[in-house]
Order: sequence, then C-alpha cells, then structure tokens
Amino acid sequence: MLNRVRRWVQGAPSTVDSNLPVPVRYDKPLLSTEEQRQQDVAHRLRLAQLSERLKTLNLVQSELIRASSSDDLCRLAVEYGRSRLGLNRLSIWLLNASDPPQLQGTYGVDEHGNIRDERHKRSPMREPFDPSPTNPIDLSTKDQLEFNFQVEQDVMLVNDNLEPIGKGWLAGSRMMSADGVIGWMFVDNFLSQAPYSEDDGDIIKLYANSVGNLYRNKCIEEDLRKQQAAERDFQNRLRALSEVSIELSRLSRFDELTRRAVELGRERLGFDRLSLWFIDKTEPIATGSYGTDENGYTRDERQEKIAFTPEHLAWQARKQGELLRVNLHSDLYDHQLHQVGAGWNAASLLWDGDQAVGWIAADNFLKRQPFTSSDQEVLTSYSVMVGYLCTRIQAEERLVKQRAEERQFQERLRALAEVNLELTKIEKFDELTRSAVELGRDRLGFDRLALFFIQPDQIHAMGSYGTDEQGETRDERHIKINVRENHLAFRAAPGEELVEVFHRELINHRGETVGDGWNAAAVLWDGKKAIGWIAVDNLLKQRPYTQMDGDILALYGTTVGHLISRKWAEQETMNMAIEKERAELMTEMVSNLSHDLRTPLSIINTSLYLLEKFEEPGQQHEKVQTIKSQTARLEKLIQDILTMSRLEAQPSYTLRPVQLNDLLSKLVEEYRPVLAQKNQSLHLELTNIASVMGLNDEMLRIFSNLMDNAINYTPAGGGITLRTHQQDQWVYAEVSDTGIGIDEEDLPRIFDRFYRADSARSSSSGGTGLGLSIVKRLTEILSADIEVESLPRHGTTFRLKFFAAMSHTTQPKSINPESTT
Repeated sequence: MLNRVRRWVQGAPSTVDSNLPVPVRYDKPLLSTEEQRQQDVAHRLRLAQLSERLKTLNLVQSELIRASSSDDLCRLAVEYGRSRLGLNRLSIWLLNASDPPQLQGTYGVDEHGNIRDERHKRSPMREPFDPSPTNPIDLSTKDQLEFNFQVEQDVMLVNDNLEPIGKGWLAGSRMMSADGVIGWMFVDNFLSQAPYSEDDGDIIKLYANSVGNLYRNKCIEEDLRKQQAAERDFQNRLRALSEVSIELSRLSRFDELTRRAVELGRERLGFDRLSLWFIDKTEPIATGSYGTDENGYTRDERQEKIAFTPEHLAWQARKQGELLRVNLHSDLYDHQLHQVGAGWNAASLLWDGDQAVGWIAADNFLKRQPFTSSDQEVLTSYSVMVGYLCTRIQAEERLVKQRAEERQFQERLRALAEVNLELTKIEKFDELTRSAVELGRDRLGFDRLALFFIQPDQIHAMGSYGTDEQGETRDERHIKINVRENHLAFRAAPGEELVEVFHRELINHRGETVGDGWNAAAVLWDGKKAIGWIAVDNLLKQRPYTQMDGDILALYGTTVGHLISRKWAEQETMNMAIEKERAELMTEMVSNLSHDLRTPLSIINTSLYLLEKFEEPGQQHEKVQTIKSQTARLEKLIQDILTMSRLEAQPSYTLRPVQLNDLLSKLVEEYRPVLAQKNQSLHLELTNIASVMGLNDEMLRIFSNLMDNAINYTPAGGGITLRTHQQDQWVYAEVSDTGIGIDEEDLPRIFDRFYRADSARSSSSGGTGLGLSIVKRLTEILSADIEVESLPRHGTTFRLKFFAAMSHTTQPKSINPESTT
C-alpha cells in the first residue's frame, strides 16, 4: 500500500541532559479529585491495552520467525499486523538497490481489508508518499535518516488505483536492521476510522523494526541456503560432467558423439536447449550436427547451415580469445529462425587445441532459469571436453576412412591388373571393347560405361559398346555422334591422363533424361594421339564421385587405349596378311575361273560344232538350249565376280532402317514361279518385328542367294521356310530347306570362295561357288551375324541376326558425346 500525505509531523527530539534535574512547571490547571481519578483509570486502561498489544507483538514476532521465506515473512507481517495487532491497512515496501534507488512492494491490504500481492509494484525512492512538489522529501539522503517514524493527520487516502476513498491518518516507519534502512512500513485507519494514538505509533515503530530485523535474518538464511544449494548443484553437475565425459569418450562415431553430447548435456547437466555447430574452414558458414527443438526433443540438424558473421556470439568469443560469450537478454529462435521466446543465450567454443572448430549453443527457453556461475563453469568445461573428443574422433574417422580408401584403392588396382590381363587375351576388336565395358562395370566398380572412337574426319565419333539404364550391355556400334571442338579428347595434352567430371542430367542412348548425377570421361591414347574416350556415370548406384574414381578411370583409359591401339596394329598386320591371302586367293580364283570358264566354253564350242553337223531340228534345238544354259551360267559367274569385287572395293556403307518383313514378302512373290516349276513348297512365318539397320538392295541380295541355294539343293516335293522374330534389340531371320544338307566336315568352309562340297555344291547344280561368300561379306558390311545348321539328307538352316533400328526414321538420333554412356 502506497499512500499520499501533504505534510510530515516529527516529534521534537529532547535537548535536555537526562542527568540534570528538570524544573517543574505548573502551566496546566489543577484537576479535581474525580477528574484525577478518571484520568488515572484511563491511564491504567491505556497501559493495560498497550501491555496486551506488546504481548501480542512478542507472540507475532515468534511466529514470524518461523516464516518459510522472506516473501512469506512480509505476507504474514501484513496479515498479523491487521488481524493480531489491530492495525487497519498495512503495507510493506523494501528498498531496492537499483540505480536510481526504488521502493519495491511486497504485500498490503486493500480497501476491503483483504491481503493484496504488491510485489509487482515499484515507486521512486524520492517520493515514497508523493509529498508536495514544493516540499519534496528525499529518503535516500543521509540527513533524512533521522526520520524513522512520521505521521500525518487528516490526509486523503487512496486505493490501489490512486483513487480517493476517504480521509484519515497515515503513518510511516522505517524498517531498520543492523545494515541500516531496508524499507518502510505504512499504516492508515481507513477501515476503522479510529483516531491516532501514541500507542499506535509505538506499536508501528516497534513492529517495523522487528519486521526489518526478521526480514534481514530471513534474507541471510535464504542467501545461505541458495549458496549451499548452488554449491551442491555445482558439485552434482561436476560429478555428472565427469560421468558424461567417461560415457562420451567410449563412443567411436562422430555423429553418435554429437547426438549424445546434446542429449547428455540436457538430461544430466541441467541445460535447457543445446546444439553443436562446426565452423567451415573455407567459407563464413557453420554446419549443424544435433540440437534441441522447442519441445525439448533432440533434432537432427546435420543438413542445417547458418552464416557465421561478426554478430554471432561465437565469432565475438573467438575474436576476443574467450571460451564463452553470453547474452542475458536475447531473442530465442527455432531451427527455422522463427522467434519463440526471450531469455539468455550462450555460445561456448569447441577447440581442437590450436583454434576454435565450432561451439556449443545453449539457452533457457524451456525452464526460464537465470544464468548462473554454475552454468558458466559447467558449460565452459563441457565445451572444452566435447571439443577435444570431437577433434579426436574426427581424426580417427579420417584415419579409418583413409585406410579404407587405401585398401579399396589397392583392391581396385589389383582388379585393374586382372582386367588388363584378361583384356590382353582377347583377339577380336569388338569383343575387346565389349569386355572393356563389362569388366569396368563388374570388376572396377563403375556404374555405366561406354567407349567412343574419333573418326578420321575429326568431327564424328562412333560408339562401340555401352551400358543401358538397367545396367545391361548395349551394342552401340551403329551410334554416330558429333564431337565438339572443346571436347576433352581434343583439349588434352598428348599422353596426359586427364579425367573430366560434370554434374548434370544423365541420358540414355535415345537422348532421354533418365536421372541426375556425375558423368566422367577419360581420354584413350594411341601413343600421343587421342583416339577416343571412355565415359562413366553413377546412374545406377548414385555413389558420389571420389578422387579414386578419377585415378582408376584415368589408368583404365590409358590401358584400354593402349590395348585398342595394339589391336588396331594387329588388325593392320592382319589386313596385310589378308591382302597377301587375297593375292593368293586371286591366283587361286584365276585358276578356278579358268576351270569354271573352260567348262562352259568347251560345252558351248562342242554344241556349236554339233549344231553345224546336225540337220534334224530336234537335235539342233537341244544344242541351242545347251548353249543358252552355259551362256547364262557364264553370265552369273561374271556377275558374282563383279559383285564380290565391288564389295571388296567399298568396305563401308551408311546403314538405314529396313522393313525386313516387307522385303521378304516381295522376294517370295518373285520366286513363286520357280518354286512351282520345281514342285517345291514355301512357308512364311513372319512375326511383328522392328525395322533393322541395313541396306535394302544388299539385304535383298543376301536372301536371294540363300533362296537360290535352298532351291538348288532341295529336291522336288521338298519345302522351304522363311521365319522372322525379335528378341530384345535383335531381329532374327531364318531360311530353312529340306534339301540334301551339308556334311559336318564341309560346314566350316562353305563361305569360302569357289568352295564346293561334293554332296552339296557340285558343279552340276549350276552354282558359281561365290553365292555364300557374297552372303558372308554382305553380313559383315551390315554388322549382322550369320550361322548355319545342317544335317545331311535332312536339310539346312541359315540364321541371320540384325540390330533393331532405334526408330522407323531414316536418320539415327544425334547424341551428346559428353553426357552419354
């Protein structure tokens, strides 16, 4: 209760020495005996009442001693003063050592006589009673300390809202202790309106001093208990810190350490919210680990990054060389930087011995407890310990990772050596490129691989084999792509083991996006000349790129390039041998031609001679037919020789999509008269297939030769069957007959030029010996395969395998060489 008065009344202090006799003055009139008696009775009654109030005061003091706290003491003092000591409205105000000094409320009595909590109230020290502005009273000055008690009569009394509620007397008494003034006790008579008496003043002064001393003692007790509790808490936290240190030192993984450091700091060390942050060595940012959310649960913050700027507490602590920085009045935020409250916020640095590598952040968002010296000591010690453990475990993890990478690198090097050895044993170029892709995927740990070779025009590159988006080997020998001038294969210095890596969208052989990841390329070298590149990506396993991948890829590119260069050299040597063989074959061919030409020419000459001798028309007609037959045989022989010569002179063609079923259907219509003449049946088994990569005229020649072969060596009444079907990216075509078949020992040579088996390819059949050789050469040009199965007297089957076209268009799709595997 804070009341207002206009004027203070102070009793004049005695200036007479108490040891000197005091003169008696008879200024007052003498009383009668009755009046004297009444006055004596009144005096004895007042003394009895005062004595009773003093006894009650002693009892109140005894009970106040047992108050549980200083706040409880003030509340009980107000309550007992009103109910036990007969005071009306009572309030206690304490001196607050602020700057400037203030009076702080405790408890008081409202206008209805109820106890009121006034601990939230503050009043300037200069105006505890709000005196007249013309006569202010400053209670903080030394000369005013003599005013221990003051009272004013007939003043306006107010309520808690400073509204006038009546008039009466108002008294105020300083509450004194051994340390001096600790506050004021104010009393008025609003409730009873009883007049002021000196006994009231004596009781108020005694009560105020008593409460003042009791309050001081209670504060001393509380401070002592708080200090003892703080010491016990500090000792408990130190023991907990030692236990936590032992527990954390047993952990072996960095992420587990940071998570447990947050959890144990919260559960065992008494902090509200904690989080661990680590400073980036290259950028002004910090990366999170684990933290505490606004509900007190552990939160994974390993993906969180924040700016590390001079405004941050950890920055300031590091700059000043301090371990801890605290902001006692700070806004508190959640992980999305939304403000969730206010309180203290601290940052204690994590050290690796030489420098700060991060910090522990802590605040009091949950329990709102003030920051204490115990918090400071424990948090600082905890950060030093956690910083040491983090540094140690990170070093151990780096060492373990380095050793694991070294072991993995050694294993991949051993695998690379084994792969190199396997590749050196491969004889055919296409098998080498296919195996290089498959072994690189299966043994060297790469996802998708592909090989590309630069063409002589230095503008295009041709594929060989690659890996599709399911991880299967794909034939890409038909793929032709444009190579940009800034491509790795043109920029690399001669002999340089250069690997180029991109992070981009990954595509398939059709140019369609199938994922995202890294794509790397290494140059294939032929001595000092770049002949192509090997491309790798991580589409399948999505494993991140490492320096080890680059090193292995560079070594593999060098090895594969060397093997391919050697294979090309071997191929060149083989070509020279083929040329030699071709020359020898030409000699043999001339010999065979001389025989093959001599026979029909001899028959023709003989027939012409006899034609001149015979006069009978029937005999002449027979010889004319013989001459025509041998002339046709000569014409076919010359045509096959010219065809073979043309095929040898033009070794490469540009392939186009061909509708194989349509081609076979048209071919059958042309052969139906011949089949009918020879009494042979024909069966078509054509299924739904894709277009094949080829040339229409050359494919027509292949199947024409195979049809001629089947018709020539199938007796009357026999049958011929044409079949087509598709499996994955391959289209198969078969020409089967029920003819005389081919002996097993003749099968390996049936595609040789001018080779004739006695039972299967005799001269009497009219064959030139070049038909199947032409078929074989055409399949090589078209990148197709041909197989033959035969059983004497049961028939023969020729099976061809073509690569299915990507689409039904005439041009293959252009593909970016740097982003295709």
